[in-house]
Amino acid sequence: MSWTYSDNPLGSPRDALRFKVGDTNEDDPLLTDAQCDKLLDESDNDVLKAAIAGCLALAAKFAAQKPSSVMDTKNPATDRAKVFLSLAEKLRAEEKENEEEEAEDSPPGPGFSSAALNRTRLFMRGIGYGSIDE
Repeated sequence: MSWTYSDNPLGSPRDALRFKVGDTNEDDPLLTDAQCDKLLDESDNDVLKAAIAGCLALAAKFAAQKPSSVMDTKNPATDRAKVFLSLAEKLRAEEKENEEEEAEDSPPGPGFSSAALNRTRLFMRGIGYGSIDE
């Protein structure tokens, strides 16, 4: 199981993914390098999408872990699963916000404008050049 983090989220997509997910502690590795690379590959190197998928995978991993004993009413693995589900939701909100900003920044495409279709008429029949009233 290979795990590396060089603390360079700006220069390495894998480090950026680990930073977004919170997988930066070598004493408690969460995702292997191969898993990070697969998540990045499946998301076309979109770190945010890969981080969302990674959080969901980690939530599933921790949700599947059983308590250490029958008498143990609190399961720390379940708590970690909830944390990763919550983080996935926050990252989805960030992704949606980024998409909305990109849509606002992009120029309008060809087509029609609803404002142009719904405005009042600019010209009326019988008024203008060649009118009998002149």
